[in-house]
Amino acid sequence: RYRLQTFLTQTGGFRLYFYDQGSTIYRLVRVKDGFVEEASTEQIKRFIKDYVDRLPDTFDGGVTPQDLLELIYKGASLLFSDAFFEFFDRADIDFLKDTKDVAYFPFKNGVVTVGRERLELKSYGELGKCVWKSQVIDHQIYINENIELKDIEFFRFVELICNLEAERYIYGLSLIGYLLHKYKDPSRPFAVILAEETENEAKGGGTGKGIFVKALGYLLNLVRVDGKNFKVDKNFAFQRVDLDTRILAIEDTRRNVDFEGFYSIITEGITVEKKNKDELFIPYKDSPKVMFTTNYTIPNMGNHAKRRQKVFEFSPYFGVEKTPEDEFGHKLFDDWDKDEWNRFFNLMFNSVQGYLEFGVQEVESSDKLKRKQIKVQFGEEFLEFLAVIKEESGVWVSLESLYSQFLEMSGFDKKDYSLKRFVRAIEESCTILEIAYQNRRDKGQKNKKAYKFSYNEKSINEF
Repeated sequence: RYRLQTFLTQTGGFRLYFYDQGSTIYRLVRVKDGFVEEASTEQIKRFIKDYVDRLPDTFDGGVTPQDLLELIYKGASLLFSDAFFEFFDRADIDFLKDTKDVAYFPFKNGVVTVGRERLELKSYGELGKCVWKSQVIDHQIYINENIELKDIEFFRFVELICNLEAERYIYGLSLIGYLLHKYKDPSRPFAVILAEETENEAKGGGTGKGIFVKALGYLLNLVRVDGKNFKVDKNFAFQRVDLDTRILAIEDTRRNVDFEGFYSIITEGITVEKKNKDELFIPYKDSPKVMFTTNYTIPNMGNHAKRRQKVFEFSPYFGVEKTPEDEFGHKLFDDWDKDEWNRFFNLMFNSVQGYLEFGVQEVESSDKLKRKQIKVQFGEEFLEFLAVIKEESGVWVSLESLYSQFLEMSGFDKKDYSLKRFVRAIEESCTILEIAYQNRRDKGQKNKKAYKFSYNEKSINEF
């Protein structure tokens, strides 16, 4: 058994990879020629069998490969057990990792290094680091910094989902750069949310969010989770997440999802629980970035939620009646030749460059998204009531009067819509719509609360 263990670690490259120095959690890996992959018992058995099959017909006094395999088969329950693997040598692996200023993308023919000012293709030997084998992009890449944007099909797609508005597609490309940069900046712990520009949630879907997510998965390891039935506190919720996972995409998030429940995985790290394996906590710096897709609006009331969200709205250019395949005459990705792939990859590198230089380029949420946020949080009845508040602009009006008007207009009674919720709806809606307001206690009216609203030209146009 000692000789077998030595053979497997020294010849086969099978070792134990401990996540950090103080951890007792390990993964069985194979390290070969600078590439690292998570190994399995089946892979070890296959390696042994392939090796034995290549041995001479007889050796060591007439022993045959078949005799050796027979011994291995008989002892399989002991030889291929966790107790045996625990004696394997530890793997001291120096991984190639993104830094604050540089991103790396491993391809079949080398590693693209992306800095603020330079794009370079370097050999693996030149970098002298290990990479996860699963992270190697299965393409031969060449760098071309002179490609016209209009010649890149994926760029034209991004333009269309941004309604051909330059400010919006620059924002979208900067978000791509953020998501592809594998370095986790502790000052930027936010999730990217792909939302719908349309105010009518029933008309959402088919706008291209899935294509956007799929594009990222061609450059790094991305795990897609069905958000309709997803619960963050459910056992094995993140069992598909591995040490090399770089983006966790929670797709088709349900209405009124509890965004606060995701705070810890966005800002602190993620706990991975897999069946029949020890629980593993991946801290913030090594955990995947998080993104959501939704036809609805994910609540972002309060400063905490706003700081942790970057919302990217998709225009309704694509939908049931017009698909990307209709627009381009073929399926994106599936029908590309090597030149189109190369143009796509170079666009993504440039997006990372732009992010490294300028960060995420902010863009203001659309009026439709703001209205949708209010409707989701406080109901369509309150959204309609904002027109009444608009009529009260510039004068002091009692809270009691506003509340009475709302109840009468909506048909609610006090138990259906509390005064406390109504006050919160007023103040948070004004914040969303950038409507200035004041409140005071009116001594002449038994110290009752009153409001004065100041609509500017912009907020007036929104309603």
